[in-house]
Formats: sequence, structure tokens, C-alpha cells
Amino acid sequence: MAQPFPSLPPTPLSHGVLPMRIAACPKADLGRDPARDDAAWALARRLDGSPRATLALPSSLRSPALARALVAEALRNCPTDVVDTALLLVSEVVTNAVRHAVGSPLIIGVETEPVLMVSVEDASPEPPVHDDAALDAESGRGLGLVDALATTWGWHRSSPGKVVWFELGSL
Repeated sequence: MAQPFPSLPPTPLSHGVLPMRIAACPKADLGRDPARDDAAWALARRLDGSPRATLALPSSLRSPALARALVAEALRNCPTDVVDTALLLVSEVVTNAVRHAVGSPLIIGVETEPVLMVSVEDASPEPPVHDDAALDAESGRGLGLVDALATTWGWHRSSPGKVVWFELGSL
């Protein structure tokens, strides 16, 4: 069940900054790897030594992959099951934002201390909807997964849209 946003004030989308927790697992060297995607590398540099990172993403089909790259980089020294769960949940939340806030940029925030918190801000004021998807439906299960796997999650309005966030309590 969605919870009220924990102690962090809403941030207007136009400012491009959201809270996020990322670094509870030990950091590894974040030196430039030419094989790494440039956007993911730029994000990784923002994480170097910091438990908080934010990134503006376009409202495009590529945004869930970019968001997963950020979270994967932030958690690269964490247990695989934690990383897998975080990647699934960030993918669901960012995909919902891309689908329902058509054309507007997204702001993803990641924090790792004291717990992993991921937030996604979009320009749609419509609240997230927890659908009961039919067995043969191709969509409608994202928030059910977030509800089942996150320690807690919620949303709040921002100007001009909303922020959807989730936490994973133990890294």
C-alpha cells in the first residue's frame, strides 16, 4: 500500500532535483570504461563518493534503461537479489512515467543512505493507479510489483505533476 512521502519535501520538476538514496554498499572504482554507455558513465560519476544522485531523463522508450543503468551503477557491490529487485522496480516506475506523462521530462533520484530510495518525478498530475490486470493483459502489473517487493512506496503531488518513490530497506 502506498505511504506518505517520508520527510523529504516535494521538488518542482522544473528544478530537476529529487531526493534519492544510493550508497549503502561499498563503492568500487568508477574510472571511465569506454565500453560503458556515456549516459550511464556520467551518472556513475555523480555517485562517486555521494549517497545521492539525480538525473533528468527524456520521456522516451530509452529512459527505463538509463534509469536501470544509474541504479545498477549505484548498487554494483550489493547482493545480486537486492540489485535485481531494485532494477525491476525502477524499470516499472520509470516505464509508468514514460507511458502516462507523455512528452514531459522525468527526474530520477537515487539515495543509498540509510536505505535505498528511488524517486521518479513526472509532469502528469494524475495519481498512480494500481490495476488488477487480467491474466492475458500485457500491462497493468507494475505497481503490484512495487507494492509486493518494496519495503514501502508512495507518491505525492509536485509542481506541475507528481513524484512516485519506493524504498528497499536493507542493502
